[in-house]
Amino acid sequence: MLAKAFVPYRGYWSSPFCRWQGQLQNENAVSCAAATARRFLEWRGLSSDIFDGLILGTTVPQRQWFFAPPHFATQVGNEKICGPLISQACATSAVSIHCAANSVEMGTYQNILVATCDRCSNSPNILWPNSRGLGGKPDFESWMVDGFESDPVAEVSALKTAEIVAKEHGISKAESDAMALSRYLKYEDSLANDREFHKRYMIPIEVRVSKKETVSVEEDEGIT
Repeated sequence: MLAKAFVPYRGYWSSPFCRWQGQLQNENAVSCAAATARRFLEWRGLSSDIFDGLILGTTVPQRQWFFAPPHFATQVGNEKICGPLISQACATSAVSIHCAANSVEMGTYQNILVATCDRCSNSPNILWPNSRGLGGKPDFESWMVDGFESDPVAEVSALKTAEIVAKEHGISKAESDAMALSRYLKYEDSLANDREFHKRYMIPIEVRVSKKETVSVEEDEGIT
C-alpha cells in the first residue's frame, strides 16, 4: 500500500492526440514531451527545480534515445535530475507511475517528475547484424509493425490476442461495440463548451512545418 505517494491535484497534463501519420508524425517524441512539460510548468507557475528525480517512459525509440532521460531533463530545465528509461510495450505509462510511487514511498525521491511519450508514426526500421546470413545479410525489423504483428511469447499478433481473450471470457462483438460506443460518447462529452474539460490539462504543441512556418496543434486530430 502507498501512504506517501500521490499525484497532486492538477499536477498532470497531456499533449493532444494526433492520428497515425498526422501532424506530429515527424516530431521527436522526447523533445516534444520536454517542451510540453516545460509549458505545463510555466502554466502552473512552477519551476523544474522542485523535482529531485525523473522517470521517463517511452516505448518507441527516437533519435538519440540512448541519452533520452538526461536529454529530456536538460530540455525541461533541470539538468541535475535523472532516472531510468522505462519501456514495457503497452504498459509503459502504468509501470512508470508505479516505479515513481514506490521511489517516493521508499524515500529515494521527494518530488519525482514522471513523463511518458511516444510517436508511433515513422518508427525505426532496424537492421540486426547476422554473420550467418547469406553473404552476411542482416535481419530486418520494423519496430512498430513487427511488434504489433507478432508477440514472441504468445506467437500471435496483438489483434489475435484480443480475439482470444474475448473468446475465453465470452465477450461478444455486440458487447465490444457497445463499449466502444460508450467510450466515444464520453469523449464527445469532453468536447462540450469549446473543449472546456480538455483545456484543464491539455497543452498545445508547436510544430515547425518549415524554416519560416510554425503551427500550433491545440486539439486531438483523427478521433473516429
